[in-house]
Amino acid sequence: MSAFTVVLAQSNLTLEVPEEKSLLEVLIENNINVGYSCQAGTCGSCGVRILEGIPEHYDEVMVPWEQAQNKLMMACVSRCKGDKLVLDL
Repeated sequence: MSAFTVVLAQSNLTLEVPEEKSLLEVLIENNINVGYSCQAGTCGSCGVRILEGIPEHYDEVMVPWEQAQNKLMMACVSRCKGDKLVLDL
């Protein structure tokens, strides 16, 4: 898994998500308020809205047609297919 950049549109904050950390871990480390529970991609609590970019889905919550819309991703397990995601946070 590759590192990627995430831009938080509401707070105008740019964060780097390294290979060895999840997006959720980076958000928590930076005091960004995101709900979460299982941290395994099975509960859907950490869903975040995508404004730009293409996520790489590894969750078990969304069905394939939901994943294909690229409007939501689970921050605990999903990654970015490119270099950057813009989130509605």
